[in-house]
This record gives sequence, structure tokens and C-alpha cells, in this order.
Amino acid sequence: MTDILGLATIVTLYQPGNGIYELFDKVLVLDEGKQIFYGAMKEARPFMEGLGFACRDGANTADYLTGVTVPTERKIMPGYESFPRNADEILAQYEQTETRKRMALESDYPTRAGTIQDTDAFKESVALEKDPGLSRSPLTVSFLTQVTACVVRQYQIIWGDKPTLIIKQVSNLIQALIAGSLFYDSPSSSAGLFTKGGALFFSILYNSLMALSEVTDSFTGRPVMIKHKHFGYYHPAAFCIAQIAADIPIILFSITIFGIVLYFMVGLKVTAAAFFTYWISLFAITMCLTALFRAIGAAFATFDAASKISGLLISATVIYAGYMIQYPKMHGWFIWIFWIDPIAYSFETLLGNEFHGRTIDCVGANLVPNGPGYNNSNHQSCAGVQGAIQGEVSLTGDQYLHALNYSHGHAWRNFGVVWCWWVLFVIITVVATSRWHDASESGSTML
Repeated sequence: MTDILGLATIVTLYQPGNGIYELFDKVLVLDEGKQIFYGAMKEARPFMEGLGFACRDGANTADYLTGVTVPTERKIMPGYESFPRNADEILAQYEQTETRKRMALESDYPTRAGTIQDTDAFKESVALEKDPGLSRSPLTVSFLTQVTACVVRQYQIIWGDKPTLIIKQVSNLIQALIAGSLFYDSPSSSAGLFTKGGALFFSILYNSLMALSEVTDSFTGRPVMIKHKHFGYYHPAAFCIAQIAADIPIILFSITIFGIVLYFMVGLKVTAAAFFTYWISLFAITMCLTALFRAIGAAFATFDAASKISGLLISATVIYAGYMIQYPKMHGWFIWIFWIDPIAYSFETLLGNEFHGRTIDCVGANLVPNGPGYNNSNHQSCAGVQGAIQGEVSLTGDQYLHALNYSHGHAWRNFGVVWCWWVLFVIITVVATSRWHDASESGSTML
């Protein structure tokens, strides 16, 4: 760390071995509060031996230097009995050495005129290289340049993990084919109400579950991001924006493959307006949920806590989206979850997009009486279909939506709400990411 970061490290060690001692550039020996030696590590032992202090065979150099200051520990070479023995005398000998003069020159280096000029020139060159708006910041380039560099880096990371990228896209296609076969060619009559709703809900559910991986990814890349932040490479906000920029084309590609296969296999409304409304709504909710789980990952210090919260949130948002428990049947004390659930807003948009303007004929068990001989619609009525009027054998899609407390007119309101949630989650991610720090900065850690 000292070499890599260019730090000056001062260490006190008790009985270090020669392997540790030789890692240091300089050594300081104190005796009675006086500096009896300060200089290069390799010069300390020869200096003491020149004063007559013998080093025992096999002794560590650090132990030898420590023993010099202890009268009962040190050993005197024959013929040196009259040489200096106390701290003042050893210090007087040290003051006359070339080592002392060289150390004095090094300590005076920062205050020399030439050094001051070089320092000022260096500061000026750094100031010229830095962006004018970052004069007091450790960052050196503009925010736009940071974002550009982070976007390039993010794409390089994705491209460097091509197997994962390919597996995700193939998985999207397979899941779309499986789901499309389950809901294949759902009828436009009352028999297809629940299956079409299920296909639309699965579109959101599958992409919600795929977004859960953001929690894991947040912890995988965290150590590197913290180091880059400390080195002043870029601001965490630039990193977050780069992640979003990398998300957009990949999510667009994923939902396009998934959406085209599922939409047309199920037999949803075949108009350009309906399909692209479905497509853009699916893109919005996928971006929103990706930002949600990324925010959860960024906000928690441990994966254990983040995974628990993300599991709780996905359960609550899915259950109270309006499909598993329809809005009219929700209990009052939990209905607030529906109103803050981005999935609920997106699901209303998809249902409204599909059923608005349709006429839904009641068939099978939803038409009473039914069976042989009951062919006169004047004596039949819809049954078991929400929104149906007694005595009618069909209902409009808007009647069905109204019974669920939905409206096609809420489509663009819902679209805006989803993006508002996305903005909030991005802000949380930026704030939380800016507060990331090394574990060593948190003080002691229990292992």
C-alpha cells in the first residue's frame, strides 16, 4: 500500500524479524528521548558496530538496535571499552556522521526555494489540466467526461462477460415461448379474460424477477467502485448514470424479443398502437424495477440485509399489483401498497390497452342458461363476469375495466407515475452510492 499509494508509513514494531525490518527505507533509534540514530535501514547496524556494539550471531537487526539502548543487553567488542556508552555520547557521534548531514538535507528539502518553485509549477500544471468547475475537487475532468468514460467502461464490462449476456437473452426467448404456448391464442370472449390478464401480468412478473439480479451485481462491483472513488477517477453519480445508459439498449433488446413472441402468440390486440403501448409500458416498468433493486443493493451495507428487503418488496408488489388480489377485494389496511406499487400502475395500463374498445361475448359457463336448446340470447345472461349487466350476453372492455376500478384513460398517468418512481430510485442509488466506503473506514470489525 505504501508503494502503490505513495504514502509515508511510520511503524513501531516489537521484535520484528529481518524480513519485516528490511522492508523499511529508514530506521529511527531513540534512547532516553534522544535520537541517537536516524537514517537508511542498511546504515544503522554498521554505525552501531563502528561504536563497538557487537551483534550476536543469529540476532535480528531490530533486536540488536534495541539492545544497544539497554546496558544489560548490549555486548561490547574487545578494544572498544572506552567508546561512547550513554545516549548523549552516542548522539554526539551521530551528529558528526555523513548520515546525519544527509538526513538534515532531506528534512530541509520542502522549504528550499527550488522545491517551492517546483511545487508551484506542479500546482499550476494540475490546475490547467483540471476542468474549471472542479478547482476544489480531487476530480480532474468534467462530469460529462466522467460519464462518457464510465459508459465506455460499463459496456466493456458487459462485453467482457458475453456468456452471461447471451444466456439472459436466450432465457428471455425460451421463457417467452413457454409462456406464449401456455396462453396460446387466448379467445377474445369471456373465456380469455383471465388468461389474457395472466399473460400481461407474467410479462411484468418475469422482468421483475430478472431485475432482482441487480442486488447481487451491486455488491459484486462495489469494492472496485470505492477504490475508483477514492482515487478521484469519477463521481459516483457518473457511475450510476453510466449503468442506466448501459441498461437502455440491453433492456430494449430483451423486452423486444420477449414482447414480440409473447404478444402475438397469446393473440393480444393486433394494432400498432396497442402493441407499442404494451412495448413502451413494459420497457418503463423494467427500467423502474431495475432501478428499485439497484437502489436496494446500494442502500445496504451487507448482501444479507439487501436480499431480505428485496425479497419482501417483490412479494408485496407482486401480490398487490391487482392480479392475484383484485383491487375491489383488497383489505383496507393493506390497500396503500397498491397505490405505491409501480407494478400496479403498469398492470392497469396493460389491461386498459388490451380491453379498451373491445366487445366481450359471454360463453360457456359464463352464459346462463346454456346447453342444448338454450340458443335464444333474449333469455340468456352473462354470469360470473365482472362488469356484466344482468340480461346482457356481452359486455364492453371498459365495463370490465371499470369493475376492477381501472380506466383506459389512466394509461399515460400511470406511465408518468412509473417514471417518477424510476427517478426516485435513481436518486436513492446516487445518494447511497456516494456514501459507500471501505470496511476499514468503519473502525474495528468483528470476524
